[in-house]
Amino acid sequence: MLQRTLDCTRVMKRTYLAVFVFALLLRGGALAPNPTPDAAEYQMLARSLARGEGFVLPVRVRHDETGPVRHDARRERAPLLPLVLAPFEPLDRDPRTVAPALQGVNAVIAALSCVLVASIARRRASRRVAVAAGLLAAVSPPLLVTSTKILAEPLGLLLILAAIRVEDGPALQGVALGLARLARPESVVALVLVALREKRRIVPLLGFAAVTALALAAGVATQQSFLLHVGNFRDVMFAAKGPLPPGTYALEHPGATALAILKNAGDLGYFALRYAYAVPVLGLCALLKRDRIAIVAFALALGAACVWSTRDHERFLVAPLALLCIPAAITARRCLGARGLEALVVGTVLLSVLQFDAKNTRNAFSERDRGVWTVPDALAGRLRALGPDEAFAAVSPWSLSLASGRDGLLLPTELSGDELASFLAARPEVKLVVLRSVPHDAVTAEPWRYARDLASISSSESVAGNVVLVLQTSSKK
Repeated sequence: MLQRTLDCTRVMKRTYLAVFVFALLLRGGALAPNPTPDAAEYQMLARSLARGEGFVLPVRVRHDETGPVRHDARRERAPLLPLVLAPFEPLDRDPRTVAPALQGVNAVIAALSCVLVASIARRRASRRVAVAAGLLAAVSPPLLVTSTKILAEPLGLLLILAAIRVEDGPALQGVALGLARLARPESVVALVLVALREKRRIVPLLGFAAVTALALAAGVATQQSFLLHVGNFRDVMFAAKGPLPPGTYALEHPGATALAILKNAGDLGYFALRYAYAVPVLGLCALLKRDRIAIVAFALALGAACVWSTRDHERFLVAPLALLCIPAAITARRCLGARGLEALVVGTVLLSVLQFDAKNTRNAFSERDRGVWTVPDALAGRLRALGPDEAFAAVSPWSLSLASGRDGLLLPTELSGDELASFLAARPEVKLVVLRSVPHDAVTAEPWRYARDLASISSSESVAGNVVLVLQTSSKK
């Protein structure tokens, strides 16, 4: 009996290792210097922590709070991912761009999540099902996309999975979900569902409360709450509007809020069916049988749909679709048999890899991304000439700040000339305005009219094909 147990343990170790290696190799081949604004901010926060500057962000992109461009970001960004990345920040050999080392850390976190998916599936079913669930998670499109960038979703998923895996440790479950809350806010939904299945329901709640109390004391437990105060998250960015008091928007616009939630839910469902193939369908079958992991997964997706002010389907569906890989594999084995399960996994893996490779190639080498995220050395040098207490403004400041190491303010795109002059006059540390020829995306097209609006309060120069407006002293009075 002991020998059989040891043999089984060795087999499962090899199984988990195979899942980990497959997931890691898949992500290693997909890494590309193609950051996002969020990824750039996480990297800059890790850089600030590694330098002993604290949880400080050198870009200000929200205009609902006053203060200098470089600011304390504890109320703005979840702290856990920057804290995890900070020890690895010295491995960044080229601070002018996205750090491959930090991307690699996130890829490892995602690969470990796939191992946990396989481990949970093994506790509920056979080794064959565990392998299938792990491979399905490894090629899950949302997890694959977010884990090849510096984003917090893989870390939040890892901690949610850890809470589910530790079935006989309710206190540890609460602590893990409390930490997950400091990576991604959706763990609150998972906490309720995990607590409800425990005989001692108060224990995981106490563990979660202890972590949350420490986070509140440190001032890092209220990040991104503004999303529930506005109709669209861009209002506090590109329109430079302040948020309404908590709950005001939903109370004043119940119809618009409900419509946005319904549309978001429909879009999330369509995205899941289109890109995850059979996993959500099989997960729905498991939901009808009241599978607890399927319940958690669908509840997480529903909770994400209720954030009416933003739509980011790939990121919202990371945890739901990864969790659904477990009941989906179990349901497929039960309904299709061993051969059917293998065919499902092989087909899903091939389709996902081919689809992601094509999409990732387009994203990595598209003209738009090169224009926004590649900063010419001359432009970076012009920004580095700013003093330590000076800053620049731009419609897309993230890559400029990352490349130059200088503070950057997001330039709103919906202001009149007079409003723009007042906006800059209230920020004396802003000395330059950079207008680039390529928009960050379809919504944030570069406001070339600002060149005319700023003509009376600035002089201009051309740097590497970009227009740099040098603000005159008179504009600061």
